[in-house]
Amino acid sequence: MYAYFDGDSIGDSIELLLLNGKIQEAKELSSKLNDAIYQLKMEMKLMPNIEIILFGGMIC
Repeated sequence: MYAYFDGDSIGDSIELLLLNGKIQEAKELSSKLNDAIYQLKMEMKLMPNIEIILFGGMIC
């Protein structure tokens, strides 16, 4: 069994914030996304019979 997750248009959302001069909002969105990805990865590592191969664009 395999699972695949993808956050569509996340890069576009950050780019749009930056282009509109909303630097702080872009930083906050990026930070929230990083925190959520980390939490999801930690939760998945606790599950039996799960092997994470690629997460957040990085090979595990």
